[in-house]
Amino acid sequence: MSWDLIGIFLLCILAVMAHASRQPSWKWLAGFIRAIILISLGIELISVFTSMIGFNTGKNTLAIMTVLSVLTAGMLFLPFRQGISVVLSCLNQLFSGQIFLAKRQLPSAAAGAIPVTGDAIPVIDTAITANTITTADVAPEAQAMTADNTETTATTPEQLELAAKESITVVKPNSIWLARRIFVAESMPHLTALWIYVTCLAYILSSIDMSNFNLPALPIPIPVPIDQLFSYNGLGLIMLSVFGVGIFITRKPKEVLQRLGIVKPTLMQIGIGIAMIFVTFAYDWIWSLFTHQFGSNMASRLSNYNAGTFTGGGDALSSFLLALATGIFAGVGEETLIRGALQPVLGIFPAGLLHGALHGQFTHAPIYIVQVAGWSTMMGIVRYYTNTTTTIISHVGFNFITTFLFAFNP
Repeated sequence: MSWDLIGIFLLCILAVMAHASRQPSWKWLAGFIRAIILISLGIELISVFTSMIGFNTGKNTLAIMTVLSVLTAGMLFLPFRQGISVVLSCLNQLFSGQIFLAKRQLPSAAAGAIPVTGDAIPVIDTAITANTITTADVAPEAQAMTADNTETTATTPEQLELAAKESITVVKPNSIWLARRIFVAESMPHLTALWIYVTCLAYILSSIDMSNFNLPALPIPIPVPIDQLFSYNGLGLIMLSVFGVGIFITRKPKEVLQRLGIVKPTLMQIGIGIAMIFVTFAYDWIWSLFTHQFGSNMASRLSNYNAGTFTGGGDALSSFLLALATGIFAGVGEETLIRGALQPVLGIFPAGLLHGALHGQFTHAPIYIVQVAGWSTMMGIVRYYTNTTTTIISHVGFNFITTFLFAFNP
């Protein structure tokens, strides 16, 4: 078993504890999780100190660990998390394009919406399969909040559940930037997700060699084993996703699929998914006009990397099997985690940024991480207006076609 898979198992346990802590008899788990975050803060502060005195010579370690320690300390306090919720919600409105769409009146109680109280209550989207945060994400104390500036307040789980079932939009009055709130500040699962996100992102970024940004180097190509694709990209990421949204604790399996956006697609959504395969090819071609200008023979170096990494033995059958495994395991696993589990909590751009950083094979060629993050953000917009199933179709199709073609023309 690889260390990556062991790490995923530990994160799954942490997610289970976060969801279980919402039960009255298991509230002590919330304190346990906060203690883990405090321990991680201590490790980060030690890393900052050792960087300052010269023991840790990483070029980016001091700056990244300083920012990480500030974020880790801040997220332990509710007002800080409420501020994070506002920032993430505004970013999501920006990247989704909602803020640029034709002006529309915000729903009111008379129009059938249920205005809710405070900033802690999440928005329930009208596109229920696209971005849905239900009462399973919201702490009971947050559900019971009231406000003076609303005529009708959804204060009970039953009211919020009714709004979810009827696809009623819940908004903070007169705030188009915050019409769709993400990241529930009072939610222990959301706090856990935020901590995991910033910690993983920081440690990945600290390993990137920024000096190679203009002259990117590529690692020695190593053929990707199918069992690794299955265990990590497939089983591992899907397992982290379903436990991360509270399967068997706060959600039933059917509710988990709905929360992850894995639903039966319409014919139009299937068409969008297929169309995005061709859009991705165009996106990569446009980027190649830019990235191939770096260094000497960058196109040849990338070709050698692809040939060494994604060839299945040279024959068509082996290449087909590797392409199929790469398409299904990597495509389904990454989309389920990034677009299904993470995006509805943290938003389009943060999810896309982590997706780019997770392509650790490019830590010595950060320009390609930027390329993947940009593509992932684009896919996040597609998921926002459709569902995760649509982006899975695109991701699986593109991975399969490119991996198969790499065997013949890397």
